[in-house]
Amino acid sequence: MLTVIEAISSVMIRITTVPINSDNFTLTCDVSGPYDMIYWMKDNMHLNMTNSTANPLMSYHIKNNMLYFTPVNRVDDGTYECVATNQAGQHKSPTYMLLVNYGPLNVRISGPDKANMGSSVSLTCSAETQPDCDFHWFFNNPLSPSVEAGPVITFSVTKENAGFYQRCEKGSL
Repeated sequence: MLTVIEAISSVMIRITTVPINSDNFTLTCDVSGPYDMIYWMKDNMHLNMTNSTANPLMSYHIKNNMLYFTPVNRVDDGTYECVATNQAGQHKSPTYMLLVNYGPLNVRISGPDKANMGSSVSLTCSAETQPDCDFHWFFNNPLSPSVEAGPVITFSVTKENAGFYQRCEKGSL
């Protein structure tokens, strides 16, 4: 008697939403072919419930072929793989790089404390964010059209340019 065991032909990780900090997020393992078991790996380490309870910032659970983050956080960033096994062997998914979207946080404007009339001044805005954010500068009124886009604004010091410079940033979520 000859027993033929069909090999797993494909394992893929599927997502249906964007991973946003503090929102629920799910990775789904799609397997083509018969499998006996699925397990998840993060950064080449086997994920299990012990990992979830060891780090109070990581909150996930595994059910069937899904990895649920409740919620997903920046500490969850990393490379994920789904591994399906049967008697013919194991088959790994391509690596999925999880980058959790967040921010902008710690927004800062830097520039000179003083400037002489007629000189050129540059102000720089920075923020912690994933993905990178778009910067828009406003002069005296944040409801008016922006005067400049980008993290740096440069202008000549004149009476007309004296006022309140403010930035508005938004992530590309």
